[in-house]
Amino acid sequence: MLAKLGYSAKAFYDTDKGSQYTRHRHCLEGTRAKILENIQHWAENASESTGYWIWGMAGTGKSTIAMSACNLFKKSEKCALVASFFCSRQIEECRDYRTIVPTLAYQLARGFRRFAVVLKDIYNADPEIASKQPEEQVLKLLIEPWKAVLAFQNQKRVPVIVLDALDECTEVQRALKPLIAAIEEGKLAQIKFLFTSRPKQPIQLLLHSDQLNMVIPSKVKVFELHGVEKDEVQKDINAYVTAELKSIATEKHLQQLTDLSGNLFIFAATVVKYVMGMKDPSSQLRRLEKALKDNKHQELDQLYAGVLQDVIGKDFEKDEVDTRWNILHTMVALFQPMTCKGIAVMASSGEDTVRVLIEQLQAFCFISAKDQCVHTFHLSFPEYITRQSDEMNISKYHEELSINCFKQMEQLRFNMCDLPSSFVRDAEVEGLQERIKERIGETLEYSCHFWGNHVLDTGPLVRNVMGEMASFVKSRGVYWIEAMSLMNSLLKCGEVLDALLKVSN
Repeated sequence: MLAKLGYSAKAFYDTDKGSQYTRHRHCLEGTRAKILENIQHWAENASESTGYWIWGMAGTGKSTIAMSACNLFKKSEKCALVASFFCSRQIEECRDYRTIVPTLAYQLARGFRRFAVVLKDIYNADPEIASKQPEEQVLKLLIEPWKAVLAFQNQKRVPVIVLDALDECTEVQRALKPLIAAIEEGKLAQIKFLFTSRPKQPIQLLLHSDQLNMVIPSKVKVFELHGVEKDEVQKDINAYVTAELKSIATEKHLQQLTDLSGNLFIFAATVVKYVMGMKDPSSQLRRLEKALKDNKHQELDQLYAGVLQDVIGKDFEKDEVDTRWNILHTMVALFQPMTCKGIAVMASSGEDTVRVLIEQLQAFCFISAKDQCVHTFHLSFPEYITRQSDEMNISKYHEELSINCFKQMEQLRFNMCDLPSSFVRDAEVEGLQERIKERIGETLEYSCHFWGNHVLDTGPLVRNVMGEMASFVKSRGVYWIEAMSLMNSLLKCGEVLDALLKVSN
């Protein structure tokens, strides 16, 4: 009967089936220690939340942590791994939401005799249950059999179910929604659930405690993996690359690779795989030096391409695709991070459009709580976006940004911050920084600082902006210098004008 449930053995965490695909490794001993300790504490303590959601951008090591957690649960005397489902976009049955609940039910039946007895009765009464809607599957294949288990005994070890890489499963919210509802309503009492995923919007809406539409507080604890201190992540990455490459690499090589990796374990792992693809040490060393120099890695490109296909793919109208690419290229061409509102102004787009796009790209970008600016997790992402355009297109974006800067600087006027007297030093003006923030603002401040950089980067299109530049210098040049003085950037005025004079000549 169990074999007819439509489960996927390839989704088990320790399966050897589907081994032609890359399976995630465990964490190197001694790495990710703090995170794994937190997970183990959560799993072994009944008073802790029922669910635990680890989310973070692609390549931060979520699945490796999930694999290591499964090992910890199997060895623990206080908790037990009772089921797992490791989603994978590479394996058809592991990316199908319809196999999740049957696969969990199959494993629970193998571990709990009473569960198996009730499940058999349910299956005999409805042999098509495995093909029913997820809501009915959760009720019949999980809730009712588990209720029978609890009626007979409390669990000596806390049962734990692990669901990894939810974002790699198509329409995963179809299965996740009734499962989360069952957890929140206490219908799968005593079972704990560990989830991992990228911050894709449908998953985030279901799992994030701030988004859950519940009368009671959420029973799902949230852990932002990219919120881990960079020093801690870098220490673990260094330990990993040292263990893998110490036979051929110098300390300098290892530190270079660690620095390049940032918070991305996948970056380091991609380089290691590339280097170890050669058999002899001298060839491995040559590959390592090439990788450190080129900073180009095919797997990262494939990862970025996959996410962008979802966000700016064939399902969108052409004008919507053009708008989104324009926003992305604008972000990449900016010389410092800006808020969604600032990006919208510089891209001649809507703030809501920018914000929605950033939310959908949370695997690679995030809005900083500190300054509300949009940041990328790793330099390889803007580099990838840049590589998708030819030189002329990149110059075109700098041309458009130059023109938008000139438009913003039309706001400049004499005594922009309404200072009481020119005889009072700026440093002695009370509340000057607040005035600058209020009167000059983000986009005008950016334009004052970087219009020259954008003009210089227009390359072959520089002639197209010479007219606007000449008009600006003539009508607003003095006010620009005054504003730059207020922002303690007077020296940059001379540097920019010198560089532009050379270009114009």
